[in-house]
Amino acid sequence: MNAQFWAEDGGVFFREQVLLGFGKALVRPYSGYLHAIPRIIAAAICMLPVRWVPLGFNLCTLSLEAISCSAFFWPCYRKVIASDLLRATCCLVATASIVAGSELIATLSNVQWYLCILSLLLILVTTRRLEIGLTILQVCIAFTAPLTLLYVPFLLWQTKKNSAALKLRPIFHLLALFAQAWIMRQDVSSGPRRIFQFNSLFLATIGGGLSRCLLSPLIGSSFLRNDRDVALFATLAIGLIMGTALAALLTVRLVRSPQIKWLFGAVYIGVGSLLAVMYGRGVAKPFVTLDGLRNYTAERYFFIGACMFIFCCALALETFIQSKNRIIPPVILAFAFAWGTAQNFSANTFQDMHWPENAAKIEKWKAARREHESSQTLSVPINPNLQLVLD
Repeated sequence: MNAQFWAEDGGVFFREQVLLGFGKALVRPYSGYLHAIPRIIAAAICMLPVRWVPLGFNLCTLSLEAISCSAFFWPCYRKVIASDLLRATCCLVATASIVAGSELIATLSNVQWYLCILSLLLILVTTRRLEIGLTILQVCIAFTAPLTLLYVPFLLWQTKKNSAALKLRPIFHLLALFAQAWIMRQDVSSGPRRIFQFNSLFLATIGGGLSRCLLSPLIGSSFLRNDRDVALFATLAIGLIMGTALAALLTVRLVRSPQIKWLFGAVYIGVGSLLAVMYGRGVAKPFVTLDGLRNYTAERYFFIGACMFIFCCALALETFIQSKNRIIPPVILAFAFAWGTAQNFSANTFQDMHWPENAAKIEKWKAARREHESSQTLSVPINPNLQLVLD
């Protein structure tokens, strides 16, 4: 009940909603792309008294995150993993074992990472009753989460194979993604040119994937704090060997099964998401050294890859354990990620910036602005050690 703003939640989405209004804010790119869903939430929540805006942002974000994390349990995904209990366990493991850091949970500025998972799952839903609603939702996600550009091959395939009544949703989704890509291209064209170095990108992708997507959910992120380079390198090497062995065994087992497409799809999305952030966000450099890998804190970039790894583990359990007792695979999955869950299922408390007092100042500033009175620039502190400036 003492919610605080985090970074762009206050400095971009709240601020620009107050200064520009919904229409102008909705079409205003930030960091090179549009953020439709945060803008829509900001427009709705900013109608409340300022005191309650951070709490409203948090509750809306948590609701979207909960829906995204639980959607794989819906019965329509029995075609992917037949066991309802195993899918439910997969949802809980993805929710609880992935490192959240200080910024991934309940922050409007990072809801896009959860929406990427929801968008992927919605692609698999085929229903005529909900087509209009699903189309609007997927278009909004496309204008929020640029990493959903990875889904273009799936959408093209749907456009080809779906009946005429079900073609419009993937077509509108593709159009939205291409529009978002065009906006991003405009931003890249005006910025500094990135230098592509294959060796660095290759090593960074392996190091980031191993440390954040595979080992952190399994054994907890504490292994990264090991000061001994030999121990850290040995842990990564063991993880690489085990991950490669699991992928090889699962591929051989599924090679003649229709389920092989889910495995290849998960690997494509997991690796693609890592390559996109390593190159697109220019974060590859820290991951070519053990010290950089050890100290990097932006965990949000590895959320999608970690989800894909957890899904592959669930798919492997259903494939290899052919038992009449359906509780065995979910128990094994939960047990395998128990240590990582015990360490990682936490979210740091934001620093108390005395928001009620600052909210009262903002209310006075807004009242003066509505009355067209002269108002001085107002600056209030928000997490993490930033300033929300209203001028």
